[in-house]
Amino acid sequence: MNDLDAIYASLKDLGLCKTGYQFSREYLGRAPNYYSVVKASDKQPGIAVMNMLYYSLVKQSMYLDGCDSATIIKAKTELDTLRQALAYGIQNRCLSEHQTPKE
Repeated sequence: MNDLDAIYASLKDLGLCKTGYQFSREYLGRAPNYYSVVKASDKQPGIAVMNMLYYSLVKQSMYLDGCDSATIIKAKTELDTLRQALAYGIQNRCLSEHQTPKE
């Protein structure tokens, strides 16, 4: 399972996303079939897609701010954890893709 699969599964478990089509459109900012194509090709999504996902998680978390329900507080905490892990992964991927080879 890759980062995208884990985040999709978490969003689905939290009831914030019902289908891969919805995940593609609302969280990745892509065509409805994007997530299924990425899964089938076993390729990593681009950095731009991962950044869009990061900001989608930020936006969703902000939307839940100020709610008192224990369920919503749990969902917000999970979103913040996902967002932080995603930011770390994006940073590491950017750094590893832009390192100069040693001679």
